[in-house]
Amino acid sequence: MLVRGERVTRATLTWFVYSAVELRRMAEEAGFGRVEVFGGFDGRPYDESAERLVLRAVREA
Repeated sequence: MLVRGERVTRATLTWFVYSAVELRRMAEEAGFGRVEVFGGFDGRPYDESAERLVLRAVREA
């Protein structure tokens, strides 16, 4: 909710959290190949200590 003077604006945010398995499946179902999952932008493995989830996929022509 944002209130500015007499004006009130309400918004709703929907947030989806996907696992690496779900993201890989969605990418493959969308036609992407060579789907890879990493735990950082430097290519480190995605595991329980990963700082982030990075997915790289190539759209086959």
